[in-house]
Amino acid sequence: MKFSIIHPSRQRPEKSYNTLKNWVAKTLFNNHDFEIIVSLDKDDLSIYDYDGAIFDDVIPKIIRNDNRSAVEAVNHAAQVATGDVFIVVSDDTDCPRLWDQVLIDAIGQSKDFVMKTDDGIQKRIITMPILDRAYYERDGHIYDPDFSHSWCDTYLTEKAHKRGRVITGMDIKFPHLHYSVTGEQPDELYKRNDLTHDRDRHIYQRKLKQLHA
Repeated sequence: MKFSIIHPSRQRPEKSYNTLKNWVAKTLFNNHDFEIIVSLDKDDLSIYDYDGAIFDDVIPKIIRNDNRSAVEAVNHAAQVATGDVFIVVSDDTDCPRLWDQVLIDAIGQSKDFVMKTDDGIQKRIITMPILDRAYYERDGHIYDPDFSHSWCDTYLTEKAHKRGRVITGMDIKFPHLHYSVTGEQPDELYKRNDLTHDRDRHIYQRKLKQLHA
């Protein structure tokens, strides 16, 4: 089983580096059956500060696109991913020790799935999608491209439940180190993403009605 770590980032080269370093350090010893795809925005002034990162002997693949949103950054990364299972890893996502083996054991023989793990915040919403290629290929994207940021994970969750494809790994903790939890002040990217909450609410409401029609 090969994992594709899909890592969208913007204006956070140091935070990105530390997050990915942590994920690589916590893999099963000498097991590098995974890839890292760092998905960046061409208009990010810090874009080239991401270059040159190597984690042990793992060299991430860096892609740069004219993304208008985090959703586009994630979907562009998924298009070039070669793994059997995709994991969307944000700059503020932690992982358990030996996360790769933990997920292999939890997934077992499951096919065509999205996994819900414990992020320490949301009880239902899948904030860190873990999905296999079969589920991805049904839609051809991870997040619905009509969204920018807010509501994309909520809609992904509702759609996966509607399809009956959610498997639960709630005993597995992948902490979401959001500023609301850590007590940090929100940076410019958090503020930018938060603006989409009210703006895109009507998109979610419309799509949810269509989903359950």
